Amino acid sequence: MTTAAVQRILEQGVQSHQAGDRTAAARCYLEVLATDPENPDAWNLLGVATLQNGDARTAVQHLQTAQQLAPQDSNIAANLSSACLQMKDYPAAEKAVRHALRLDPSNSLAWRHLSSTMRFLGRVPEALQAAERSLELTPSHDDSIAQLGAMQLAAGQLKECVRTLERLTGRRRLRPDVLTNLGSARRQLGEFQDAKKLLDEAWEHFPGQVEVLTNRGNALLAVHRPDEALEMFRMALAKQPNSASALNGLGQALQTLGHWHEALEAFRLAWKLDDQNRHFDSNFLYCASLAPHLSRQELSRLHCLWGQQVERQITPTNHARNATEADKTLTIGYVSPDFRSHATMRFFLPILQHRNREQFRVLCYSEAQREDQITAQVASLADGLVRTASMTDAQLRERIAADGVDVLIDLAGHTAGNRLSVFAGQPAPVQMTWLGYPNTTGLSRIQWFLTDHVRETDQTAAWFSEQLLCMPQSACLFQSPDNAPDLTSPPLLRKGYPTFGSTHRLEKISPSCLRIWAQILNGVTNARLYVFRDVLGSSESVRNSLRRRMSEAGIPMDRVDFGWEIHGSYLHVYSEIDVLMDVFPWASGTTAWEATWMGVPIPTIRAPEVTVAATASLFEAIGVPGLVASDTNDLVRIARQLVTNADQLSELRSTLRQRMSESVCDAGRFTKQFEARLKDAWRAHCTGVMPDGMFRVNREVPNEHL
Repeated sequence: MTTAAVQRILEQGVQSHQAGDRTAAARCYLEVLATDPENPDAWNLLGVATLQNGDARTAVQHLQTAQQLAPQDSNIAANLSSACLQMKDYPAAEKAVRHALRLDPSNSLAWRHLSSTMRFLGRVPEALQAAERSLELTPSHDDSIAQLGAMQLAAGQLKECVRTLERLTGRRRLRPDVLTNLGSARRQLGEFQDAKKLLDEAWEHFPGQVEVLTNRGNALLAVHRPDEALEMFRMALAKQPNSASALNGLGQALQTLGHWHEALEAFRLAWKLDDQNRHFDSNFLYCASLAPHLSRQELSRLHCLWGQQVERQITPTNHARNATEADKTLTIGYVSPDFRSHATMRFFLPILQHRNREQFRVLCYSEAQREDQITAQVASLADGLVRTASMTDAQLRERIAADGVDVLIDLAGHTAGNRLSVFAGQPAPVQMTWLGYPNTTGLSRIQWFLTDHVRETDQTAAWFSEQLLCMPQSACLFQSPDNAPDLTSPPLLRKGYPTFGSTHRLEKISPSCLRIWAQILNGVTNARLYVFRDVLGSSESVRNSLRRRMSEAGIPMDRVDFGWEIHGSYLHVYSEIDVLMDVFPWASGTTAWEATWMGVPIPTIRAPEVTVAATASLFEAIGVPGLVASDTNDLVRIARQLVTNADQLSELRSTLRQRMSESVCDAGRFTKQFEARLKDAWRAHCTGVMPDGMFRVNREVPNEHL
């Protein structure tokens, strides 16, 4: 066959390839190679067609042959890197693409492949730089625009991602990666309805794409439609059973609906499939903390095993002790994803407002994906706000060390967006966790867990990887809500019957809670139960799921009302409730404080070996220990007694707010006590002398794999 004939067959193959007929194209390339086995173009094109048909392993072999025949061809090297990416052989992909760029630094495709490779290797800043270079070379190329948007999303540059991807309009935008990334960015920015519209569009045009299904499921979760989200994740897993992202989403939907066993298994599998994604393992541990069938001792074991695994991978910084620095001005670093409108800020902002600026320099490391007026307030009150969402763990550790942080404080625990793996590298001499999470982090390199003597005991101290350092009174300070309505009299006085209530997240309402609620209701024959939560408005199936669980627990459903909408401040809901029910094992947090501020008592149990006694701590601090029960029977008795004594209810309604104002809302006093504890922890580091107010225990550290 003449050279001209070979070239015609090759061109025929390219035409078929461009028309989408890869099978016909491959036949042409093979026909060329039968005559001219050293034709690098044919091997290259055959490799590309084979890769597009889903056979990455064979594609690598074809492209390696092409590269041996034409080692100076930049496009062949770039295509080889793409095939290696599909094989998840990231070192080989990096080697091939860097070779391509040495041959032709202006190869935009190679820069895109380098960007993807760096992303998979966890080197997000380099991935972003490569994507920016690709777009510089081809500023109107759709693939370059889409790549940059994807890398901006990975780097946490959400607004930039939206601006980049919105350059693609009309049919140029109609591709699954663009719609899903744009929808994901808008979801993380809190633009939930816009995100859902984008992902609805993606689902309409690309219903079989796993990424589309998974991202639409996440958007449905954000708009409080967990049952529909559940279906999206199940569809994604039917197509790709090993999708860690879909399993993680499935776990979140199951958890929201109160299916803890199934949620834990989904999170465990997601973590197993991608053990480098800190979202998946923390989601597992967060769900475990909610699961009613796990004891606190078992929770401790799971958290500490996680901590051991993480700490084995990271060499910590060694910080020398220097007793002469024991009384120096301290630099305090707070790390949180919640420096925005978030419940945590109710307990944190007063600390910033009342801090001692002469003795403490304060830096806030913000992982917040969206910012608002609270973010601006934090920035104005601190000595510096450092945005960390685009930083790798190594970069954040370097920044913390460069900032000279003495005491680094985690405010998130295993809640969403935490940076606990940063703490595993010990970037600061003293590390502490406080406020955001009721259980141990599992990290031995966080030395202190700030708590109080009501929440924890000598027994429970053994279930923490940290030492427990106790505040003299409550471990929390509360900033009263600005939009709180005026107090009202107990609703039973106008209704003629008592109303118990729940405003808790559905995943906190365990079967053991419901059984206790049933005992309380069945002992007060004219009482009703009002369950209020926004997610209840998402669908009838969500309500029916809760109805079924409540009925199985023995709650008389003819005396239960659901609510999910209220005009004005959501705190108005408490004008309809006489007594709030508590939840277990993760006891009420902000809900208990807000209800108490509205004069609504929430009887609770102090049983630290079973549940975190956060609500009991609140009532001890404000001087109403009569609302704290010693066991389940005592709790039932207190709740029943409250609604049969209108005078007592009225007295609580009118005095609880004042009691809080004089104790747990005294920001000046609490901040002085809090800062004294920070000084104690620092002196312990400098001198080796342990502070008063801590539990001293010998821990048995588990030594096994999860």
